[in-house]
Amino acid sequence: MPRPSLIAFRLTLEEHERLAAAARAGRLAPAAWCRRAVLEQLAAGATPAAAAVAPGGPAPVPGIPAAAGVVAEPLSCVVAARLTPSQYFDLEARAKGAGVTVGTYLRLLVQGQPPTARWPLARAAIVQLARVGNNLNQLVKLAHAGAPMTFQLYGTVQSVLAEVRAVRRALQEEPRG
Repeated sequence: MPRPSLIAFRLTLEEHERLAAAARAGRLAPAAWCRRAVLEQLAAGATPAAAAVAPGGPAPVPGIPAAAGVVAEPLSCVVAARLTPSQYFDLEARAKGAGVTVGTYLRLLVQGQPPTARWPLARAAIVQLARVGNNLNQLVKLAHAGAPMTFQLYGTVQSVLAEVRAVRRALQEEPRG
């Protein structure tokens, strides 16, 4: 099967050493090890190979908080792996779902820190609730100015309240992670 898509990302020297050590331990080339780790991650939430190497392999990168992904030194080593278009699409979708670039997503996998997906429903709900809040603020201004509340306006406020409650229920039921 041809692999026309190429992914390249930069690593710090320390990350590259960890990746090379993990690849040697698995008797693979670094690119093949990265490809395997990515495919394992894409395969229904399996623990990535990077996490499996961490206990017996190199220690986590010092000075880098687990969730922040802050790089203390310049990223100077490049690792490349070829993927099929569908594999790349899946990888890109997971990176976007986690709110990071593909390169950052892969670096986090190498560090043994699989990125967690953001809650897309929560994000959309926050935007909608901000719009509702703006409209309710306008209604409050009218009420303070002495504008009478019509039956139609009262019904609208009640339907908005019902929608806000529905959004809250949906957010409480959404799976996390």
